Amino acid sequence: MDQVSDIKTFVKALGGAKKVAALAGVQPGAVYMAMWRGVIPHRMRLPMFVEAKAKKIIFDPTLLGLEDA
Repeated sequence: MDQVSDIKTFVKALGGAKKVAALAGVQPGAVYMAMWRGVIPHRMRLPMFVEAKAKKIIFDPTLLGLEDA
């Protein structure tokens, strides 16, 4: 699998906006706004990180505000 490097693809790989919203405890609209703005809000980052690791998704760490490893 290639590295996921954009928010839209990352959300899709995690199961879609509704799944990510449920993980983060927000409304799906908040996920769509994050995709539109191109920035994942801080409160969504940890749940997304945990789910990505559980699904073994290879992603660009800068999507979650992390530095390249």
